[in-house]
Amino acid sequence: MRVTVVAPDKLVLVDGVALELPDFDFDPKVHAMQLDGSSGHIEFLTDDGGLMTAPITEYELQPYIEAWNEEKERLDVEQKRVDGDAAKAKVRLKEEPIMFLD
Repeated sequence: MRVTVVAPDKLVLVDGVALELPDFDFDPKVHAMQLDGSSGHIEFLTDDGGLMTAPITEYELQPYIEAWNEEKERLDVEQKRVDGDAAKAKVRLKEEPIMFLD
């Protein structure tokens, strides 16, 4: 699994799929985190405006992955609802005759 977190943008990517998580509580000192499936690193913002890096594992990214999964599921459910509403609207259009006025 490839994971990227861009904390200032409240953005999490899992296997290339990006989702904004505006309600997730991102650590303000974290700039970004990346995991390539086997190894990863975190970038911290330092008080002097610089960056400091440290290694991380999937374990440290788990809260972000869980939040991404929850948001993905919510969006999938919403998309199914929208698709269902659109399909129902098409059926209604096919069933109702269209009358033209001269």
